[in-house]
Amino acid sequence: MVLSARQFPRGKILTCDVCIVGTGAAGIALAHELRNTNIEVLLLESGGIKFEADTQELYKGEVVDPYHHGPLEHYRQRRFGGTMEVWGGRCAPFDGIDFEERPYVPYSGWPISKADLDPYYKRSHTYLELGEYSYCVEEIFPDEQVSLIPRFKTRNINTDKIWRFSPPTNMRKAYFQVLKGAHNITICLYANCLKLETNRNGNSVTQLTASSLKRNEFIVCAKHYILATGGLELPEFYFFQTVFTLKEWGMIMIYSVASTFLTLLVTHV
Repeated sequence: MVLSARQFPRGKILTCDVCIVGTGAAGIALAHELRNTNIEVLLLESGGIKFEADTQELYKGEVVDPYHHGPLEHYRQRRFGGTMEVWGGRCAPFDGIDFEERPYVPYSGWPISKADLDPYYKRSHTYLELGEYSYCVEEIFPDEQVSLIPRFKTRNINTDKIWRFSPPTNMRKAYFQVLKGAHNITICLYANCLKLETNRNGNSVTQLTASSLKRNEFIVCAKHYILATGGLELPEFYFFQTVFTLKEWGMIMIYSVASTFLTLLVTHV
């Protein structure tokens, strides 16, 4: 089922078991994993099905160094399918060290390891049409002597890993109709997540406030909330959640990223 938040009266309340904010690669994959179960899933998407300028305006922001990065709204899409509409398909998983605590990296160290994610990385290859889950040159070409950089040898740089490229997969085209037809999934378009309300201790979310661009705020009450809004939008959203201290924000960020990207690789536009 597909709803439009533009049509909601102010104060409307939606209930579900799982509320997923964002319909990019992570949100769509998670919803697809839960399809046709007894779990009621609500997908919130800021945009519609097609590109719309007024919604895309929300992605604008200041770029500190334009030489190294273009305008933020040029490389991301605020619509069902998200930036999968414009990505180039290049993929690689995190390295093991990315999950480890390092004294020279503030707030480093995850409560999970790469080994914990490997089964989900492997599954994500099906979604992204990436083939075998392997990034090691020797595993991919066992009978050949392959050197990415001939005669280049150093202990400081790995030269035995490769990137994999998706076709690139367009998640909207691949999964919109499937999710639309699932009896337990509701897609709500034009719904911008504004705020998470917590209990007095700040350790449990009690409700989510959202709105369309018409400023018709409505409420979502769910048993579980998953923020799958992307690597830039997720920390930006948390920075506006003043109920969290910096340390709490760091831990919440870790658990949110872990829960929403279990089925994903690191993707690059």
